[in-house]
Amino acid sequence: HFANKMPILDVKIDYAMPWQRQHWRSIDAAYSGSPYFMYFQDYIRPFFEKKFEFLFDFNTELTTTILKLMGKNFQPTRTNEFILDYTEQEDIKDLRAAIHPKLRNETDYPFKHRIYSQIFEDRIGFVPNLSILDYLFNEGQHLQ
Repeated sequence: HFANKMPILDVKIDYAMPWQRQHWRSIDAAYSGSPYFMYFQDYIRPFFEKKFEFLFDFNTELTTTILKLMGKNFQPTRTNEFILDYTEQEDIKDLRAAIHPKLRNETDYPFKHRIYSQIFEDRIGFVPNLSILDYLFNEGQHLQ
């Protein structure tokens, strides 16, 4: 809860409300019947029990864990400075604009979701753009 812009590294997590317990209960309720929930839950649940001081640390550690669970040998790193345009550096693939929540339903959006089995698909059809947890719990680590 802040009004002024601040560096993402300085954003602290507020534990005044039991958001972790609420999130985990929602995840458990939604995915406990999915094919891979039992396999992956012990890797994901600690993020909803451990108290992280900073949001950046929570996000980085969760991202690293999910990448490992997906079988990706990739360790996120952070830059020391903001670079607006990476076009002159051939060894860097800039994906900052590849996924954008406000544009994801546009027909010319560069990121195209892959259709996979979802737990409630038989009742409501395929729902795109849910989360990586939805994919992980329903499909396992078969992402290419």
